[in-house]
Amino acid sequence: MSVVLSTLVLANAARTIGIVLGVLLLLAFAVAIAFNLRKGRAEVGSEIELAANRKPYLDDDQLETTKLDRTLGAGLVLLAVIGIALPLYWLAEPSRQSNAVNAFQEEAIKRGENIYVNGAQCASCHGPLGVGGVANYTITDPAT
Repeated sequence: MSVVLSTLVLANAARTIGIVLGVLLLLAFAVAIAFNLRKGRAEVGSEIELAANRKPYLDDDQLETTKLDRTLGAGLVLLAVIGIALPLYWLAEPSRQSNAVNAFQEEAIKRGENIYVNGAQCASCHGPLGVGGVANYTITDPAT
């Protein structure tokens, strides 16, 4: 068997396997849907009786008393907290950003030094100050 023919046979086999698996998955999905539909409850509206969170809530007369006053008061307090805290946060934001830049710069310098000395061992060829070291040249041909 030639290489081209064997490649075509293998590709055809992989495609056939893929198609068969796809058809089997579609059939399994259809069977799962059919079982799920047959298993469903026939009683319509029973979820209102069964669900605990579906109870009737307070009517308008009860809601427009102390409950409404407490809710509006809590909203006013939260509005005041946000109104005071947000400008204070904005005042501190520029210095926080500049300090973050400085901290990032210092961390990058430490990481670079660690890589230069220990990680990639650049200092062994370039020297501790990066001006050249004692390593031999890799080009040994005098003609070049």
